[in-house]
Amino acid sequence: GSTLLTGLERLICLYSKGRTQNRTCRAQQTACSKRISGELPKSSPLTLESKSQRKDLPLIPSESLFVSPLEKAIANISPLSPESGNAFINAWKYWSVPKDHFLLREQSISDYIYFIQKGVARIYYYKNEKEITEWIALDQQFFLSITSFFERTPSQLIIQTIEPSVVFGIHHNDFMTLADKYH
Repeated sequence: GSTLLTGLERLICLYSKGRTQNRTCRAQQTACSKRISGELPKSSPLTLESKSQRKDLPLIPSESLFVSPLEKAIANISPLSPESGNAFINAWKYWSVPKDHFLLREQSISDYIYFIQKGVARIYYYKNEKEITEWIALDQQFFLSITSFFERTPSQLIIQTIEPSVVFGIHHNDFMTLADKYH
């Protein structure tokens, strides 16, 4: 199962999951991990030591870590272990879609949980031949047809972008496989 991590540990794990080959960053990640585990006192500066030099490095505030908005949003919902977090993030697909793009059509089965990084999507349905808006998804929000996604039934909802948007999605099969593996 996944282990619960503190907020700082989550950010470090997300940050250090192979995104950089920079030796300074790797050394700082190691020092941060040692500080969290208690091996380094909180008052000691994070340092990089090489064969010929020692350089003091400031602690990077969490806001400046290279963590995507999707990773931040997921970390805010549920802490994940480094292994499960990495697998979960890697399962998400990316789309840059134009205005009026349909992510889900009425009577289709919803295959994705979506995250809109930038843009706007409208979630609506028809009632008595009138469009009823159920939700407007804005920047950095998750959205889906929840009943259709989990029950695998045709959706009454329609999901359409109303401006050019950057959207991420995780497929139902990937989501369920990861839930089974890491729950």
